[in-house]
Amino acid sequence: MANISPHSYLFLCDGKGLGGLELQMLERTLDARERGAAAVLACSSKGKLSPYAASRGLKPERVEVNIPYYDPIATFRLGKIARKHRATVCVVGQSRLLSQALIARKVWGLEMAVVFYQQMQSGHPKRDWFHDKIYSSVDAAVVLTQQMKHELEQTTVMQPDKVHVIPYGINAERFILTGSNRNALKRQFDIPEDTYVVGCVSRLDFQKDQLTLIRAFAKSELPANSVLVIAGDVTPGYEGYDEELRKATAELGIAERTIFLPFTNEIPKLLSCFDVFVLPSRSETFGLVVVEAMAAGVPVVATEAGGVPEIITDGKTGLLFPAQNDQPLADHLSRLAASEELRQQIGGEAQLDVRKRYDYRLQTDRFFEVCANAFISRKNG
Repeated sequence: MANISPHSYLFLCDGKGLGGLELQMLERTLDARERGAAAVLACSSKGKLSPYAASRGLKPERVEVNIPYYDPIATFRLGKIARKHRATVCVVGQSRLLSQALIARKVWGLEMAVVFYQQMQSGHPKRDWFHDKIYSSVDAAVVLTQQMKHELEQTTVMQPDKVHVIPYGINAERFILTGSNRNALKRQFDIPEDTYVVGCVSRLDFQKDQLTLIRAFAKSELPANSVLVIAGDVTPGYEGYDEELRKATAELGIAERTIFLPFTNEIPKLLSCFDVFVLPSRSETFGLVVVEAMAAGVPVVATEAGGVPEIITDGKTGLLFPAQNDQPLADHLSRLAASEELRQQIGGEAQLDVRKRYDYRLQTDRFFEVCANAFISRKNG
């Protein structure tokens, strides 16, 4: 594990939601502290991230951004926080906050590298005088996939040598629950014992497209004891989507075989209850939960969207299908249900692949190496 104690990190995101982006910003803050560095998380006190961070023993600094791109009050407070904590690196989790960090750096005269931690796909052209100024001032960018690197280089003025591909890593051992009683784990989540479980873990919204999974489950050839488990909370702004999903299960006659669960921190235990994991997203920047399911040895069926094909080798470490297309998904589910040998083969190959490519320590060390080098390059001019 790399020692990064000479540096002080400021992690900035709006924190209004509590999805993968927010959780990763929190984890990087904790990772920095574990490696001996000073680190603080700055986010809105009105969102979901702040109280969750507090439950993890981290008290975030409050930054309320009410005006996009340049909020004078938020920028002033951000600069004050950076100076208070002697930040040498500011890691920004959302593109719309980059200008706030860069202006704070200039106004307060800070010797602070600004690193863009891009965890969401964009693809929108950002080649105008305003965005050119922003992206030419960013010291480095960390993206999750080669596709994201290509898009960032094509849509902004960032130089290729400043854009680094570092996928999320996981501690694979956490997802191997040796000696656990599977039925006991199912009882913990109110999943009936001795059932064949098709599961999905993600936020509930239009982009995650659980509706396609529901339709595919209804038309698949599955064992009579099959159940569908959909776990996750509704994304802010998509209120009512969960009711739409429940209505679809009733109309398709699978309501009694569908279980809706809230967001849980017990992902390894929940994944161990699944026979098959499905990610039906219309778009997916990376799909950390895909890597987690693979680490648990659960065969994964996922869309060909975004960075997912960079994770899954189709037919070997998982199965891919076109987004918004329930019939190919149903065919994959039927095929896996009919062959325990195939499920074990894909799950085993996936476990080996995750250990080779997504080691948590290795990927996190690479992340902080990029941050440290960004500060050195800026200091040396």
